[in-house]
Amino acid sequence: MQRLRAGGPRREGDGAALEQAGRDIGRLAMAQPGLHLETLRELRTLIASMEPRGAVCSACLLRVERGFWHALPTPAPAEAGRRSEAGLSRTYFELLRDGGTP
Repeated sequence: MQRLRAGGPRREGDGAALEQAGRDIGRLAMAQPGLHLETLRELRTLIASMEPRGAVCSACLLRVERGFWHALPTPAPAEAGRRSEAGLSRTYFELLRDGGTP
């Protein structure tokens, strides 16, 4: 996507990669149609524009790329860092409470 958006040349596997992405987005659209149907439609338009000697739809590229970002799963919060900070804080305050030196 970034290469094509930057005006780079199309490669042989670009269409196949976008088709696979379309299948993945299609599965998401079945689960959450309101969120991914527009991306799927734009992806179809983009793939059609990539026919031999066709100009790549630059507006479609931007909309599809934005849709791909929205389709990515939200990362889980980093609990491990919070636990160690909480443990350190707790130890500090326990030492203060017990009259020890932190």
